[in-house]
Amino acid sequence: MGLSNREYQKALYETAERLGVNQNHLAPDVLAQLVQRYPEPLWALVATALLFLLSAVLFARGLTRLSSIADGAARQGVVAAAGVVAGGLGMAVMTFLPRALGAGNPWLAEHWWIYLTLVSSFVVTTSLGLLVVAVLLRRAGVAPRVALVVAALCAVTVVAQVTVDAPPILPMLFGALLAFSTNRALVTRG
Repeated sequence: MGLSNREYQKALYETAERLGVNQNHLAPDVLAQLVQRYPEPLWALVATALLFLLSAVLFARGLTRLSSIADGAARQGVVAAAGVVAGGLGMAVMTFLPRALGAGNPWLAEHWWIYLTLVSSFVVTTSLGLLVVAVLLRRAGVAPRVALVVAALCAVTVVAQVTVDAPPILPMLFGALLAFSTNRALVTRG
């Protein structure tokens, strides 16, 4: 958000509020007008895309480390991490789509569902990856109560994303909760 054009962000949220929709659900023609009126600098889009990729890679690394704690679960952790990286790539690509829409790409205007799918992909893949790792840790007896809560919250987040949208930050927060709880459980064990 700090890299983004503040005027664009303000207009985006005000327009979404006025129309009574989530900012990700603005009609393509409305969004195209906003992008044309408040263009984002290319460097900000590139930086944002790189930050999406970096956070996905770091989260995936965390999942593989957490899954390695659960004996014999490294393979499942790698699969979960690969999903997270794929979701991060989707978010990176999504960063550039409003600019293409504002430039008058007719194909994109007709297929704007792609944008929403890319946003959803990150939330769903990250939540499912974390859910898998939470189940693995619970089975291994590491922070079992927190792992159960995180798994349940991830399942609710997937349902929320599919039905009404969920903020991409949710699985990241749940991952931090699981990581800190796992660390504490391991330190306590000695």
